[in-house]
Amino acid sequence: MSAIFLNSLRAFCDRVRVYSQPVELSRVFDQLEALELDGRGAANSGRVARLGSRLLLDDLRYGEQAELTLVAPEQADPERGLISVFSPLGAALIGARLGDIAQVDLGGQSHRFLLVDIRDET
Repeated sequence: MSAIFLNSLRAFCDRVRVYSQPVELSRVFDQLEALELDGRGAANSGRVARLGSRLLLDDLRYGEQAELTLVAPEQADPERGLISVFSPLGAALIGARLGDIAQVDLGGQSHRFLLVDIRDET
């Protein structure tokens, strides 16, 4: 992910309101920048969820597994498992490491997801 890409994401967010909580949006940008600055370190080890990562999650509420990929907003297609990093679930997962539990409110209910596997698609 390049600085140009981060700038294009910022410009996109300036044009379209993609997240209702500015503080959370700022946190997502901070995570994306930290992963970019990490260079050849942990971000590239396949052990940190980042843009383009394919994730396997255990839904701790229902005991089911879900597989998804974190993508830019214009690529999002939840029915195909492509989740925007600016969605509530994507924002909760960006920067997460194996074994982390992401908690997110979906449809008015709190859900917890255990991050079981991370594969980089890039």
